[in-house]
Amino acid sequence: MYLSPLRKSPERDSSVHYKIAETRDEYEQAFKLLHDTYQREGILEQTPSGMKVTLHALMPTTTVFVALEDDRVVGTLALVEDSDMGLPMEDLYPGEIRVLRQAKRRLAEVGSLAFERRFRHCGVALVLYGLMFRWARHWRGVDDIVITVNPSARDYFTTTLGFVPI
Repeated sequence: MYLSPLRKSPERDSSVHYKIAETRDEYEQAFKLLHDTYQREGILEQTPSGMKVTLHALMPTTTVFVALEDDRVVGTLALVEDSDMGLPMEDLYPGEIRVLRQAKRRLAEVGSLAFERRFRHCGVALVLYGLMFRWARHWRGVDDIVITVNPSARDYFTTTLGFVPI
């Protein structure tokens, strides 16, 4: 397993910057990018709003991260902190989450990952994940970050990002 060569370094590309979404426009663009990406991948049907918005995404315990080129969102991911609503993945893995909670771990789930096609395989995802990991640990006190991935992407998440299957 290896990390394939990147087409360009996003850190050196001054046209792309990274931040937590703050404005209504940034959120709407992120949800539209997520919708369009998931629809293109066959994960989601077309919706009337043209956006992929979940109840978890609108919670005050969720942070949406964006990669922007000028004022256009070209990449996004979300960190959903555990709350009374629980985590999105609990529908599929309630037992695994229960074990982590019983260990008194502060949990969060990462999801809603989407990028414009031309920003795939150029390191934008790695920069967003790095921002999200630092935010979760140092600013939000998260102990464990969980994620649900397609089995075909398992190697990327275990070798590149350090996730451990549960």
